[in-house]
Amino acid sequence: MEHVDRADAIAALSTQNGQHEQAHRKDPVDPRRRLTYRLMIGKPWCRSSMTLIATFSIHGLPFALGDLLISGNERSDSTPFVPSVGPVTNVFPLGSGYSIIGLQQKVNILSEDCVIAWSGSVVHARVAIKELRQLANTGQLDRIALDKYIADHRCDIEHNIELLGWVRERNQIVSFSYPAIEASRAGPFGHLRASGSGTSRFHSLLSNLPATPSRVGETTKPSDRAFASVAYAMCCLIEQELITQGTLTEYFGGWWELVFHDGKKFAKLSDVTFVFWEVESNASVLQLKFPKHVVKQDYVGDVLRMHLARQNDDHSYSHECYFATSIDSKTSDEEKRKLQNKPLSSMNSNWICHCISCRIGDKIYSFVRIEKIDNGSHPSVLFYNESDRLTAVVRHEFTQAALSALEQEMHRHGET
Repeated sequence: MEHVDRADAIAALSTQNGQHEQAHRKDPVDPRRRLTYRLMIGKPWCRSSMTLIATFSIHGLPFALGDLLISGNERSDSTPFVPSVGPVTNVFPLGSGYSIIGLQQKVNILSEDCVIAWSGSVVHARVAIKELRQLANTGQLDRIALDKYIADHRCDIEHNIELLGWVRERNQIVSFSYPAIEASRAGPFGHLRASGSGTSRFHSLLSNLPATPSRVGETTKPSDRAFASVAYAMCCLIEQELITQGTLTEYFGGWWELVFHDGKKFAKLSDVTFVFWEVESNASVLQLKFPKHVVKQDYVGDVLRMHLARQNDDHSYSHECYFATSIDSKTSDEEKRKLQNKPLSSMNSNWICHCISCRIGDKIYSFVRIEKIDNGSHPSVLFYNESDRLTAVVRHEFTQAALSALEQEMHRHGET
């Protein structure tokens, strides 16, 4: 693509997506967001860099993680929804000015040996990912080709977006970042590179993760144990969003994508169910209640689908379906409507991630358990789909183990 064509493409996309690119000059009225706003001053790409993307390796296996949230100037013509809270006006009331405006995949698999996550300007990221995908389709995208592309478009990238990822260099897969981000040690996550407004919270979370998450079926495969560590972190991030909306007020989250290398190629985590339980404490007796949220995450083609069962006040369940496409997706609105009406076969998955929490006063105690369901194994919970009900068979051993682990966590923090 000639430079003049590329410039025209960026200009055209900027016109179509003005809400993503306009600078929000006023200090937001919500004091929770003033610090975030001050951090953006002096960095042209930071206005859209309200996100969290990261690359790391566990047991030598490469991973890339990215949220879905897109923030920008508030739109008066529509109210976006996110899985954790429903309408974003539950967090950002009308008149907030700067708000959540949608969900978008930020982690892109360009080839078997290359994955790229982006933050910053949606317009510039769309052009860069499209051009790099075209290069990957020719079979010529390696570290040398990537470095050359970055050098040829350095001005656009340095002032508008950040790119993190993995790419082949000779006979190995190596991590990269543009502009350069120094890798830091993060416990079991090895050398971590992260970008966006969620970086500090993510580092804090990782510093408190256990070296080995609770039970991963009966498997001892390094790849499964590596995934369990990442799923543990994902559960904690989602739980924070569900309970306090803390990630949303810092403009990141919305839901998460995970890419891993299976030894042959990069792939996205699919067929996973997140179950969020509440425990009630009454006279020091803990009782496991039915799940407040259950989310089945999978892909239909390249479209991420999140099917949510949300418990209502009357204990019935509302079923909602959310989608996120890649930044250069050709999926039409009509195709999305068809996906919306496509029935979900089951809320059960190959991976089940349980997050059990108990609130006592202003403290929240949590326990996370990750399960891989192999042939012949018995899941702790088996779901059955109904219109406004969520029926589940819960094994007694799971209930006892969850409550015991939660009690130990509470005693460890001095709660009796």
